[in-house]
Parts: sequence; structure tokens; C-alpha cells
Amino acid sequence: MKGKIGTACQLVYLLPKVSKKFIKVKYLSVASEKAIARYRIIEMYENKEITAKEIEEKYEISESTFYRWLKRYRESGRKIQALEDRSRRPKRVRAREKRTAEMIRLVLEIRKKNPGMGKEKIAYILKRDYGKEISASSVGRILKEYRRYLPVEYNIKERNWGKKRKEREKKVRIKDIKEKLREEISELIQADTLEAMISGKQWHIFVGIDVKSKIMYMKGYRRKSSRNGADFLKRLYLIHKGEIRYVQVDNGSEFKKEFSKECERLGIVKVVNYAKKPIMNKYVERVIETIEKEYSHLLAMVEDEEDMDNICLEIMKRYNFYRPYQSLGYKTPIEYYLEEKYNIKK
Repeated sequence: MKGKIGTACQLVYLLPKVSKKFIKVKYLSVASEKAIARYRIIEMYENKEITAKEIEEKYEISESTFYRWLKRYRESGRKIQALEDRSRRPKRVRAREKRTAEMIRLVLEIRKKNPGMGKEKIAYILKRDYGKEISASSVGRILKEYRRYLPVEYNIKERNWGKKRKEREKKVRIKDIKEKLREEISELIQADTLEAMISGKQWHIFVGIDVKSKIMYMKGYRRKSSRNGADFLKRLYLIHKGEIRYVQVDNGSEFKKEFSKECERLGIVKVVNYAKKPIMNKYVERVIETIEKEYSHLLAMVEDEEDMDNICLEIMKRYNFYRPYQSLGYKTPIEYYLEEKYNIKK
């Protein structure tokens, strides 16, 4: 050891030993729930706590899927990371078509000349007139990317839907007037139409009934128009001595336009039922059913308008003066009306 002091030595720094189990536990804190669940199942299987068949029955996982997880886990050196969901992106994906400046220029030029032309037709024109092969989807992407440089499509139809919606009359529903009803005679009238083919002619019979007294009025017309509906309303108004406050109708065209105008002129509130809810007009619907069942033999004799008026008058006499009404205590509508209105008892 001449010329040297002491003996040769080497300083070694020892890292603390980290077990594989500790690494797994550390990774569990950042692993997904699916990977952790798969790791637990594999751990139970390797500890012989459960069989592959029992795994299939208990966790609803096929044996082939479980063995695929196990193989992936073992081949990775028993790393939990291997149990994470893998990307399902295809290995080979379609490459986007190469778009040249010339191709973009042609697409935009065709579209500017024909603002309403679609991508399929533009692709066909490029192939036909310019010999350029390009898919319709690529044309669509070009149009979307450069849409700020293209003219807006012109629509010759006037867009006035919002205007029409504002002009549309506000419909009054039965719920809106329920608290205002005084349950008086002639206050609320329900009206509807009965369509009948008699002697080869189409007739539209307007029927109205007072909800309180059940007094019924009817008149037949050859046309189902709002003008005839307005005429029917005038007659109803006179029969009830101008005491009608509300008239309840459905959404039929005969109860619009002229009918609505007549309601305004007479100071009557038109109450409109919800669509496809005939039960809301139950009183007049029941009257129409009675007319069809009990008085159809009289309507069968109608040949002209004069006959229709006479037959309607006869049906009204029988219904209002002769036929007892069960809900009125088997009184006729006229008897009930006179008793309630003028205290006249038969």
C-alpha cells in the first residue's frame, strides 16, 4: 500500500425496497372502476375462491371474456393497467380525400351559380364536366367550411308563420269561465253539427242545447259554412231572448270566421273545446245521439229545405214539450224552464 492511505472503499446508496403489491395498491387509487372490478374477480379466481363458471353466472360475464382478461393480465406481467378498456378505434381508417385548391375553387364556383344545389349534384357535375372525382361528403365538408363566402339561399315563400300566429284568435277554454258561471238558464249553450245523407243529399244539421234547462234548437243547412253557423247563432240568440253569455263549440270550420264575428257582435263569449275531446260537449253530443236514435225516421222524409224546416220543428216539439228528461226529474225541458224561470208548475 505504498503511497496510499487506508483501503479502497465505495459509497453505495440503497433505495428502499418497494414490493409489487405496494405498486398495485398505489395504482388502484387511479385505476378506473371497471379495471378494479376485473382485478378483484381475477384475484378471487387465482385464490380459488370462485370458478370461471360461477363468474359467468354471478357477474353475467362470458367465460371467453373472462379468460381474455386473464390472458391480457398475465402477459402484461400482472399489471392492472392491462385490464383497462382498450381503444375501439379501427386499426385502418379511411384517409380524408386530398383537396386541392382547384377542387375547392370549382365547388364554390358551382355553388355560387346554383345556391340551392346539393352536394350530390355538385359532385356529379364535377365528374361530368371537369373530370374531377370527389365524394359528395367531401363536397359537403367544403361547403360547410367555406359557407361564409357563399350566398344565402333565397326562399320565394314569405316567412309569415310568426305573423299568422299573432293574428290567430285567442281561444277561451271552459276552465277560463268556470268560476264566472252563475248556473242560470240560457247562460251556457253547447252547439255542434250532425251530418246526414238524406235522399241522396248531404245535410248539415246545427244543434244547440241549453246546459241548464236542456231546451234544444236545431236547423238544417245544405252547406257547412261559418256563415250558416252565424245564422244559426242569431236564431239561438232570439230564442233565448238575448240571455246567452257563452256558447261552447268544437274546432270545426263552421264555428270560425263569420261565427266568431257574430259572437263578438252579440257580446257572446265563444268557448272552444280541446281537439279530439267530444266529451267536453257531452250535452249536445247526447242530443245528437237521441236525434239519430229516436227521430231518424222523421228525418228520412226530408226532400227539400222546406221539409227540413218542418221536420226540425216537429223534432223540437217532441223533444222540448213531450219527451221527459231523466236528469230533470222526468220533466220536459219546457216544464223545467217555466218552473225555474217563472215558478209555473204544471
